[in-house]
Amino acid sequence: MQHVRPMLGDNEARCVYSTLSEYHAKRNSKTARWHIAGPTVTIHAKSEFIQGNPSSMQDTGIEAFLVIWATVLGAPPITFLAVPRIRRAWPHAHGLIIIAAIVILCFAIGTSVSRLSFTNVWVNVVLAAICYLAYCFLAASCWQISRNVVRYIVGTVTTLPIGFGYLLGTVGVLALMWIVSDYASLPHRVEQMAPGLTCETTEWGTVLSGGYKVHLYQRWSAIPFLEREVVVLTVGQDARDADKTCSDALKAYAHG
Repeated sequence: MQHVRPMLGDNEARCVYSTLSEYHAKRNSKTARWHIAGPTVTIHAKSEFIQGNPSSMQDTGIEAFLVIWATVLGAPPITFLAVPRIRRAWPHAHGLIIIAAIVILCFAIGTSVSRLSFTNVWVNVVLAAICYLAYCFLAASCWQISRNVVRYIVGTVTTLPIGFGYLLGTVGVLALMWIVSDYASLPHRVEQMAPGLTCETTEWGTVLSGGYKVHLYQRWSAIPFLEREVVVLTVGQDARDADKTCSDALKAYAHG
């Protein structure tokens, strides 16, 4: 049983999770339920994070990086070898896979523009890997166009991002590791600001700089697996930026 001290204000309790185990005990447990009584909020939950090793939670970012890194390096040769064989052996299946790849990429672009994501970080990581695999399949399919001029122009243009991916996955592997690890690492602080509004504080860093981000997410009980980032505040500690809190994020959201 975990006890969390709320910060009361405006007749509404704002529950603060100061440790990752407390947060994930509530977020991932199917049996969690709340009892607000007096000065404390009591959480009854069953979660592996309560009794698990905290270091295993810190490895989430590294594991996500390995998945993305393997996809960046492995997807192009797999798809460029598979597409000609699929096109010769199953031409109808090749067309259906192209349609599916386009749908996947349109879905990813739509969610990115609307700032929607899944609440489970691993779903987002796997979706990113699938999207890159789908893009590589389309790029490889462009080299199967019958007309030479169109094939070379379209094939070259669609292959350029793959070349950048290889550059990022080899020479810039540290930058890729920082980007993915910072995204996939679990938040250091989580606050329930209001019904349907959750604030998460995450860290970011490179060799030259570092800091933290304050994210405000909107979530819906009807679709609990989705969330929308409505506010993000970035603080660079080396740049001596003013500190930002979840209260600042809530104010920014309130003022539109």
